[in-house]
Amino acid sequence: MISAALLTPYLDTIIALVLLYALLSILVSILLEAWNKRIKLRGVFLQKVVYRMLDDPLNHNYGHLIYQHPIINAMRRDGNSYPHYIPAEGFANALIDVLAEQAVTLRYEAREDGTYAGVRMGAEDPLQVRLNKGVDGMAESELKQLFRNFMDRHRSAAGVVDVDGLKLELGRWFDGNMERAGGEYKNDQKHKLVFLGFLVAVGMNVDSLHLTRMFLLDTDLRDRMVAEADAVAERYTAEREALGTDSMATLALMRSMGVRHDGVVTDSLLRIAAQRLDTAERRALADAEAVVEHVRSWQLPLGWNTADAPLSWFCDPRPVQLPEGARPSQRAVLRHLQERNTPKAWSILQWLIGIFITGWSLSQGAPFWFEALVKLINIRRSGVKPQTTDERQHR
Repeated sequence: MISAALLTPYLDTIIALVLLYALLSILVSILLEAWNKRIKLRGVFLQKVVYRMLDDPLNHNYGHLIYQHPIINAMRRDGNSYPHYIPAEGFANALIDVLAEQAVTLRYEAREDGTYAGVRMGAEDPLQVRLNKGVDGMAESELKQLFRNFMDRHRSAAGVVDVDGLKLELGRWFDGNMERAGGEYKNDQKHKLVFLGFLVAVGMNVDSLHLTRMFLLDTDLRDRMVAEADAVAERYTAEREALGTDSMATLALMRSMGVRHDGVVTDSLLRIAAQRLDTAERRALADAEAVVEHVRSWQLPLGWNTADAPLSWFCDPRPVQLPEGARPSQRAVLRHLQERNTPKAWSILQWLIGIFITGWSLSQGAPFWFEALVKLINIRRSGVKPQTTDERQHR
């Protein structure tokens, strides 16, 4: 049984913050992919990995030849870009063709009319024969030895290479390199995630310390956020069990969260992330706006306005009048806002710390925060169910 200490507003406050971080992390991801798309980073990075795999200073530039192969070349979106994704089967087919093509020589023969025609010598040989000749004709190198090892594992007693088995072997080799490159790509993107996390934190004025205090003091706001978090965690868990990965579960979950945008329920949030690798740059802006709209629908105390810090520090303060019969929690919220909106060193330091916490948190990625949300909701469910605001008022 969970101790009573956890069944307090503090756990619910943490849950509300984690839900907000998860959603805004989606916005960071959209901005990152939009920027990467603009500079064609994914295609360039994939090309670098393929070139590195096939680097052989003693033989042909196989990376270049792979990218010139019709199978890979057809994956380009235009003449100024590289494919963002290459399937393992396509890579294996293209590489085998490139290696076998080394056994083919081009000879020009004179015609009766005085012109010359190119004749591909050796092109009529079976693929297995051309493949053997092509690899055998390479200068001795580590890459040649690697290709020989691959082929020997699929060579019959008669010396014939099983091309289908070799394709599977080359596909596994390619996938292994792509998995390692995936970690490298994420590390390369980390500093961008941090920058964009702080950009979103400042751009939307998401002060984590201020939000924490507001969630603690405003029971209505906290209850709404926890109810939303409970539903999100349940859907996320179901998607993760069905799809098997936290990233795909995040995409599926957010696709199911309709967002009311301009009065219309859209597919949103990761209609958003699910399509962010395939849409044009102008769509990225619309996707980002849909995420922001969803956050606004929660009526959270964030954003820039002259009545709230830090802009309020440079404007004349406007006293807030509470209605008669205001609850103690409402009075506590007012005292907090008046103190925060006072331009003094402690208020400025708190705002800076709050922005820093938000920026760092958003750089951790949406799957991280959704996983954390599920764990927190499970902790909350394992104890006695906390009372809602309505239940507390009718006691």
